[in-house]
Amino acid sequence: MSSCYIVIPYRLGYWLTLVVLLVSDDVTESNLRSAAFEALSASVQFAPTDCYPMVLETTNVMLQRLQACGSMPINSQDDLRQYAEIVSGLISTVSTAVRRLNVEEVRLLAPTAIQLLLEVLASDKHNSSSVVEDALICLDAFVEGLKAEIAPYVERMKPLVLASVNQVQHGSTCFAAVGIIGDLCRQLQRDSEPYCNDFMDVLLRALTADNVARSVKPAVLSAFNDMALALGTLGLSRANERVVYQRNTFCLMTMVVWL
Repeated sequence: MSSCYIVIPYRLGYWLTLVVLLVSDDVTESNLRSAAFEALSASVQFAPTDCYPMVLETTNVMLQRLQACGSMPINSQDDLRQYAEIVSGLISTVSTAVRRLNVEEVRLLAPTAIQLLLEVLASDKHNSSSVVEDALICLDAFVEGLKAEIAPYVERMKPLVLASVNQVQHGSTCFAAVGIIGDLCRQLQRDSEPYCNDFMDVLLRALTADNVARSVKPAVLSAFNDMALALGTLGLSRANERVVYQRNTFCLMTMVVWL
């Protein structure tokens, strides 16, 4: 990544323009809001090193907007559509920004951001699987950014992640949730053991569901592998033995089914 680029003198101007555009009266016309979110996300993703303050400020502004969305009135299908579009755009931009931030900044943002993401996952304000998927992807960005420091948040995350894995009818949602389980095991290592029985149960249900998307099955097997590696092979507990046994068993079964 370059340390600077040619539009540096103009970065504040175009950043402010995009942020203001998101709340303008005509933002619903011609997919203008979606285009503004995409431009803002791209400016964050490809920002050089000396634009780091802009990346951090963008993250804070998007989180403030996301918090304000909780009070948005939903009186019609159009309101619902706009709510989903706004929340999805905000979360996607935050997700991109978190992957650019250093661990100290991620640590400071995590309490507020993770709480907002969990509220989105638990909300009945939307019926869009894309919002849930975006929230899970953003949550996963915090898992990767915090590494083992994600531990204090796992108890609150677990019920909503498990519920998302159970949504096998929405392949992308299930896939994203399965990815979080694998990443949690990788980051927590042996500290993931208290959660592994619940993780395994939901993964097995997803793997054997009649209507599960084909793309989910390799992700489930990968998550089993992450669990087995996280728990280790020395001093195997009952949970660990179950991971290794079921991972190998279902790997063979799945290979046979796909042949």
